[in-house]
Amino acid sequence: MTWVEDVNSDNQIVAEDGDHVYLYVGMRRGGRNYYALDVTDRANPVLMWTIIGGQPGDDYEQLGQTWSAPVRTKVNIASTVEEVLVFAGGYHPGQDDAAVKTADAYGNAVFIVRAGPDSNENGGNEDGTPDVIWSAGDGPSFDLDLPAMDYSMPASPKVLDMDHDGYPDQLYIGDVGGQLWRFDFSNSAVSAATYATAGIIGSISGIASNDARRFYHTPDVSLVNQSGYTFLNIAMGSGFHAHPLNEVIDDRFYSFRSSDVFAPPASYVAKTESDIYDATANLLGTEGDSLTEEDLAAEIAQFTAASGWLMDLERSGEKVLANSLTVNNQVIFTTYEPNNTSGSGCTAAIGTSRVYVVSVVDGVPLLDVDEDGDKDKTDRSLTLSTSSIAPEPFALVPETGDPIILVGPETPVEDLDFGNLSVRTYWYQKMDPAD
Repeated sequence: MTWVEDVNSDNQIVAEDGDHVYLYVGMRRGGRNYYALDVTDRANPVLMWTIIGGQPGDDYEQLGQTWSAPVRTKVNIASTVEEVLVFAGGYHPGQDDAAVKTADAYGNAVFIVRAGPDSNENGGNEDGTPDVIWSAGDGPSFDLDLPAMDYSMPASPKVLDMDHDGYPDQLYIGDVGGQLWRFDFSNSAVSAATYATAGIIGSISGIASNDARRFYHTPDVSLVNQSGYTFLNIAMGSGFHAHPLNEVIDDRFYSFRSSDVFAPPASYVAKTESDIYDATANLLGTEGDSLTEEDLAAEIAQFTAASGWLMDLERSGEKVLANSLTVNNQVIFTTYEPNNTSGSGCTAAIGTSRVYVVSVVDGVPLLDVDEDGDKDKTDRSLTLSTSSIAPEPFALVPETGDPIILVGPETPVEDLDFGNLSVRTYWYQKMDPAD
């Protein structure tokens, strides 16, 4: 992650103007450290500071393998504004051999740390470690003690500024125990101890090996308005990233719904699969045409009462191994289906990668892939050309020409509705309290 500061916006990085370029990098499976470098002078990079994870008694003792790309933002705690990095606790390699849902000794934390070169109380330097502004984890050493935070968090968090004041209001992160966490921040907090509240809002893993669903990727959060009802949609899929060839776990794609858009919920309730509508059979789509009026009405009532929807990935071993993307009420995500019978020990196993396009509201297919005039459940996905693991989809909106969806070098999704791409402009007027 880079922090580029071009003070006078002249597209020239000149240190004498106060400009700078800082680079932040983790180690993935290489270790438990983060490094910050000042690369303003590209010919003479300078190590600003290092975070060393796993040191007993240290603020970063719970930091795992640093998979989580930091998110840069500002916080306002005790009327002090700080430039910070937000990152999750990382990955515990013990999960590689965990056949069932297993708690982790580290990686189960969230950190907010100072981002700049003078980030520790003695001033930033090669031997310095940035101060922790705020942290959450299982134990009294954290500002927010969360006893249920038992599982490592490899993904980058999704950080949201809902009121556009420059400070984060919400954070979403999944863990390898199949839990989805929500954090709510108070930018009027008088101390780090009162800065945030948090809780589990989704829990989809079970105790059996086939139910050991894990979240490895960043939640895809979108603001949706349906018939005057506004909600946050939190979409993400499960998949054993450490073992792409695993065919034991029954993985799924999930869409959690929260009506608490601009304020914290009254309480954090962990929604399970029994609280979520099962959209696998597409009974709200074409397949529902075969239902009686009474059965269809019952299906709609069940969906209306649910807190989101889920979709089984029905092919053997099919799993989600990348972030999803939401565009104009359309959720786009990729999956990988292994083919363990092909190849040998000396050749790479091939598989089948797909891209799905479904409605953010109820998971029904939105494309007529086979062009038969119906949008049945087989129209949910298109097969990609690559036999390796597909990356996350990416929306490319050029200055001229039509926008497209890229999945690696492929453009498999045609006729996607991008909606109105005109620029929306808003204004507001701050009134004098005396008036």
